Amino acid sequence: RVRGILNYLLNQINVNLVNCAFCLDILALLLSDQKPLLNRHNQQLLSLLPSILVPKSVLYDDAVLRLVIQLLVNDVHLTDKQWEVIYLISNKAFTLSLDDPKNWKIYSDALLLFSILANYFSDKTDTKWNQFSLSVLKNVFSEYLREWKSISISKYTLLRNLSRVIRSVPLPLIDNKHEDIYNVVSCSHMEMQLSAYVLLKRLIYERNQGTQTSSASKKPSPTETTEESIDVSFVHSNLKSIVENQLVYRNWNIVENFNQCLSTLLCWSLLFEYFGTKNSKEKTDLGSYIRNLNTFGEQMTCLFVSIDTEKNSALDEHKLPKDIESIDDPDLSPEERFGRISEFVYLKAVATLPSLVRVWWGDVKDKHLKQLIDKYTADCVTPALINSELANLNQYRSPDKYFNLKANVKTKEVAATYEKDEVKLTIVLSIPSSYPLKLVQLEYTHRMGVGEQTWRKWQLSMKTLLMTQDGTVLDALLLWKHNLDKHFEGVELCPICYSIFHTSNYSIPNMACKTCRNKYHAACLYKWFSTSKKNLCPLCKTPFN
Repeated sequence: RVRGILNYLLNQINVNLVNCAFCLDILALLLSDQKPLLNRHNQQLLSLLPSILVPKSVLYDDAVLRLVIQLLVNDVHLTDKQWEVIYLISNKAFTLSLDDPKNWKIYSDALLLFSILANYFSDKTDTKWNQFSLSVLKNVFSEYLREWKSISISKYTLLRNLSRVIRSVPLPLIDNKHEDIYNVVSCSHMEMQLSAYVLLKRLIYERNQGTQTSSASKKPSPTETTEESIDVSFVHSNLKSIVENQLVYRNWNIVENFNQCLSTLLCWSLLFEYFGTKNSKEKTDLGSYIRNLNTFGEQMTCLFVSIDTEKNSALDEHKLPKDIESIDDPDLSPEERFGRISEFVYLKAVATLPSLVRVWWGDVKDKHLKQLIDKYTADCVTPALINSELANLNQYRSPDKYFNLKANVKTKEVAATYEKDEVKLTIVLSIPSSYPLKLVQLEYTHRMGVGEQTWRKWQLSMKTLLMTQDGTVLDALLLWKHNLDKHFEGVELCPICYSIFHTSNYSIPNMACKTCRNKYHAACLYKWFSTSKKNLCPLCKTPFN
């Protein structure tokens, strides 16, 4: 019966172009769940499109767009000539919709058709398409910034299609628009908020390329940073004001304050993204800034209002969100998508600031919540982290022959050997099942050519490093190596933190007491004087000038 109706409609379009809009409307409805029929009549339908372009009375009416979109959604294989026809339809449809913004249905369909075309042309060089797409994106982005407040939230399809197109706006168009885009992040439309997040994330990465330094290939860069000289001016003021707003966490309710909670969540994710683009000094300052925020622990606790720990306890790490952009399943409700975004933000926090997450978890007073967090982390997060950590360790190739690393995936252990002159040290790190909530276990399996007192200092130094160091296990092991390198160059451990490199700013001890001649890190002394309320040398107790 459906096939008979389809054939009749096709014949009507052939003989009477005036009524083809009505016929196309019915065709689009008929073919929405009839993929075999759609494939069978593919060529016949597409061959009609050039004819449909002729009469202006039916030119790019909603029926034409819906049928074309239906063809593409059903994965019909098109020839280049057929794509050219669809490109013309998209071009004309945008012209009409931009001339009459009130016709939001055509505008929404034009956006969807444009996103499909953009995917098709993504691996092709086409000057005409490039010019057309740039013109469309420029106009759409301008409308996006100007009209986002006036678009009704009931127009969900329009918001979703607009969000998809906006994500591909070229960088030069969005540069210097931070303020406007952050306003959209805080708006009352979830789709608009997510599209603004994608734009801001691109700005963070594309404007900071080349500034990142890898600790795996470069020694720490010593700085004299203290708590008073933290510089995070590279973080936008709007982002800081959002994550620092304590009222949001005290009134965390995704039913009543859904968009405000989502805005805060997205900004924390953006804050973590900075760690992937900055050098060691900037990462240190950013970590110190977050440590000094009272809101970090509150945000971590709020995440578990939305994370379904029972549902996710059986998931493996491959089912965790890879990024927020991928959480785009139309079958998920806004609340379910919010929960998935919460999972991703927790994963980013754990991977970026493991020691700070561990301190937060240790301070959780609700025993039941603490157990849920521990179980969820062990079941869903730790396996992903361990796989990532061990993969990085196995890929690492030391430029120094006297230092070697070996990771065992089965036992979840890492062995590091340092052999120089007459000294040989081997340590084994065992990663626990709920890492990083539980500390990595340290065992020295081999010692040769090291005195007992020096040995104990090094043990304490490594334990302190594992407790306080943020970043990866590889970062901690390389810092341990650099500590040993400096020791053999004659640099002594800081008597306060028992490390040569300060764990936050990577400076070496250079503040010497004139009486006992012991040297300290400037940051360690600053903290010592602040807490003790005295400026006495920690060892000899004489005034420290």
